[in-house]
Amino acid sequence: MKQYKIKTGKGELNSTSGNHLCGLLLEDHAQRILPSNFQPRRSDAISDREILLTQIGLLCNGRTDFNDIDLYRGDEIFMNAFGLKKGSL
Repeated sequence: MKQYKIKTGKGELNSTSGNHLCGLLLEDHAQRILPSNFQPRRSDAISDREILLTQIGLLCNGRTDFNDIDLYRGDEIFMNAFGLKKGSL
């Protein structure tokens, strides 16, 4: 597992500042733990993996309701941090 250095600074943090760190921590685990057959049943459907990673991303931001995903639609930082494909939200 990669080692991360977390330092204090004078910069301002916003509500999505921890997404990248959470995404990095999940990246290795998601590849090892999630079954390789975590695929959509239809070609136009969102995969189970994308839904799971989106829910984890919401939980990392203190959101417990999946309906809060509307707050993050089009947020490239959120999608890049959790490895989500464009258009999956």
